Amino acid sequence: MNINVMNQVIILALMMMVGVVLRKTKTITDEVNKGFSNILINLTMPCMIIYSFNFKFSMDMLKGASMILFYSIVIHIILIILSKLLYSKFEGSKKNVFKGLDIYYVNFIKLIVAPLLTYFVLNLLGASKTLLYICVILVAMQTASLIAVLAEKYNGDKVTASKCAFLTTILSIITIPAIMSIIDLLIK
Repeated sequence: MNINVMNQVIILALMMMVGVVLRKTKTITDEVNKGFSNILINLTMPCMIIYSFNFKFSMDMLKGASMILFYSIVIHIILIILSKLLYSKFEGSKKNVFKGLDIYYVNFIKLIVAPLLTYFVLNLLGASKTLLYICVILVAMQTASLIAVLAEKYNGDKVTASKCAFLTTILSIITIPAIMSIIDLLIK
């Protein structure tokens, strides 16, 4: 399982590198980029959501989805509180996390502390092994590449969003397999 996850992260990193090269060579301009963002948000994402419902329904699946929803709400509440405590040193709405070691601090919290905290909380709640793995993997994932698309569409800081997505993708090549190995050791 760790190899499959790592392969997907590598594929995403390679796709982002191709995008950087196309952008640097001015093959993709600001206007083209806005068009891609609109297509992705208004057409591709809704189609992917509809397609994701293409499965055989069962009551066990509904029960599992309900538990994931409950665990996700608990995890998000805890992570919001954690982020208020750990990110309070960054002042203002425009946090410049790319100075010094701050970016590594943020990524350490995002890619290592949050997944391990998720494991311990869900273990205390008695989550099944499968649901525990699903939730930990979701929390351990890199920053969604869609963040840069949304920043583009809504006139946000697309450069910082892209840097965050890129760096967490590169770091998650190491952290996701490491987190899953730690979880495997803790479960045994």
